[in-house]
Amino acid sequence: DVGTLDTFNVDIDWGDGSAHDGFSLPAGSTSFGAPLLAHTYTVANQAGYTITVQVSDDDGGVATLTTVIQVDNNAPTISGLGINSPILEGSPVKLSFTINDIDNQPLTVQIKWGALIPIQTFSNLSNGPQQFTYTYVDDDPTNTPADPQTVIVALTDGSAQIAKFATITANNVAPTV
Repeated sequence: DVGTLDTFNVDIDWGDGSAHDGFSLPAGSTSFGAPLLAHTYTVANQAGYTITVQVSDDDGGVATLTTVIQVDNNAPTISGLGINSPILEGSPVKLSFTINDIDNQPLTVQIKWGALIPIQTFSNLSNGPQQFTYTYVDDDPTNTPADPQTVIVALTDGSAQIAKFATITANNVAPTV
């Protein structure tokens, strides 16, 4: 703007439905930036967000600029994976861990307790500590004193997925007569 005494009003539409940010700039201003420009997107949008910045001066002049940004999903995390091992066949194994998704999306955990065991699914979980149990009825394959099983824990927020692994040993129990 050629008017060196003009003051300016700035309106920013972040494109996510949140309230617009607005502020004034004093006469002689030719640019603005941090800390005036700061916004947090709470949901990833694969189509992107259109940001619109409109600057008007005290003489009625208006300039508008738009740009599109992509906000990516943050992957959820699993921490503190713990499992009690070894166990005796017929005894429950306890699996514990903490899940977190900074986007606060509903989480789904899938647990594969071993090669021949169907996957268990637990949906709509929230951030925080989790605990699950499973009972190995036999130290599969049979005729061995002990058998290791690989336990797979998969976590998804619907967009991103991670997995962690643990090993459990199920010890054979001699039959009783």
